[in-house]
Parts: sequence; structure tokens; C-alpha cells
Amino acid sequence: MNISFFKSPVKWVISGIALFSSLLVLKDLLPPRYPGDWDLGTLSAISVQEGGRIKPVDTIARTTLMMISGRQSYRDDSGTPHSAMEWFTELMLHPRRAAERKVFRVDHPDVVGLLGFQNETRKYFSLAEIAPHFETLSEQFAAVPAEAQRRTPYQKGIVKLQQALGLYDRTAYMVLPPPFFGNGLQTYDMLDRILTDSGSGENAQTATSALDLFRAQF
Repeated sequence: MNISFFKSPVKWVISGIALFSSLLVLKDLLPPRYPGDWDLGTLSAISVQEGGRIKPVDTIARTTLMMISGRQSYRDDSGTPHSAMEWFTELMLHPRRAAERKVFRVDHPDVVGLLGFQNETRKYFSLAEIAPHFETLSEQFAAVPAEAQRRTPYQKGIVKLQQALGLYDRTAYMVLPPPFFGNGLQTYDMLDRILTDSGSGENAQTATSALDLFRAQF
């Protein structure tokens, strides 16, 4: 694909929806058990734009998980290891299930205590465990000095966790835009109007096909 295709915001929206549609098709074609029976080889090789560069999905998955957890894989509650691609795909297709995965590394004991855990020895926590404390985390983050050299180890831990949460959120909406107007169908209608106004031809046909798959999920 011509890289110049991604210079237009409208075409970037088309590409994102198309990738999401591919994920949905893959989900429907494979057996229902997840993730052990998934063949993610083809998906991992798909190229997408991230940070102004074209990268394989696998690279984005491994880099993102490394930044969030310090590892390129994670272990579930039974101790079974899972790849970054398994985590990334679950985040795209099953975000509620992904929220239970303990992928956020928290080292400072006082930050762990802020999450409601006392005398906790583990280092990894899930979004579901952290979410009830978002407001407290935001308050603590607001009190962190702007100058990095003035931050205490505790404040550095708060910043690290806040940055990891932001990256997680951006990754979750990498191929599917958040419901800007209340729900998925309203988001669909908004995207439909944008793409309809963008013109006709091959791009419009691609947009129509992608949006049809997108809308079918709601």
C-alpha cells in the first residue's frame, strides 16, 4: 500500500476500521476457545500506522506490552504464559476480559497501597483492580512536580503508572474509535457522514464495506 494513503485523516479512519473488521472476521472463523486455538501469525504481520511509522501489528503489541509491564508476555492467574499478540488481540476484541489480565507493573509499595493492597508482594495488577482508584491516582498525579528531578520515588511511580494507563487506553482504541457520541451506533453514524463527504470511488467502497462490518457489532 502507498504510504501516502495514510496522510489523510479520513483514509486513516478507513484503515483503522478495516483492521478492526479483519479482527472480527478472524474471530468468527476460528474455534470459540481463546486464545489457545488462535493462529495469530497472519494478523501479527499486518502493517498499520503508529507514531507516524508503518509497523507490523506484532511490533506494536510487543512494544506496548513492554512499556506497560516491562515484559513482552504475561502470565494468567494459572501461571500460563501468553504472547503480546494474544494480549493485543484480546484487548481489541474482548476488552472486558483483557481488563482482568495483570499486566500493569507497580513497584513502589506506597503506590501499591494506594490501590488498596497492603503488604502485597506481587508486582503486577489488572486494569480492573486499578480502575476503582482512578480518581485518587489522578489527584496524586496532579500533585507531581513538573520538573522530573524534583520528584520523589513515590511520585515517579505514580507518573509511571499514569503513563502506562494512558498507553493502554490509546492502544485499546487504536483500531476502533471510542463511542464519541454515547454509543457505537452513534459513532458509526458520525463516521458514515465523514466518509460519505470524502468522495467516491475505491476509497468510498472500502469505507462502506468496513462500516458495514463495524455496524453489525451493535
